[in-house]
Amino acid sequence: MKDWESQPKFDGYAAFDALREGKCVRRIMWTAGCFVWAEYDIDIAGFTVYGSGTPRFERDTNEFPNMILEQLLEGGNQWELHNPDK
Repeated sequence: MKDWESQPKFDGYAAFDALREGKCVRRIMWTAGCFVWAEYDIDIAGFTVYGSGTPRFERDTNEFPNMILEQLLEGGNQWELHNPDK
């Protein structure tokens, strides 16, 4: 078990690791229901991160994908796992 799996809140590095593991994560400052998830893209040999939630959040994450990276790099335990099935 990884450390972030047992913590209610974790930092951006752990959130990135969770994304690579196929989990959905959200930053606690985001509007309720907004989260990101990632899929491995074999054509680019890397991950593509997608936003889901409000129409504005989805538009922002599509138009400004660096927003997610910038927030992952900020300090503090501001991330949590998100279960979109809830």
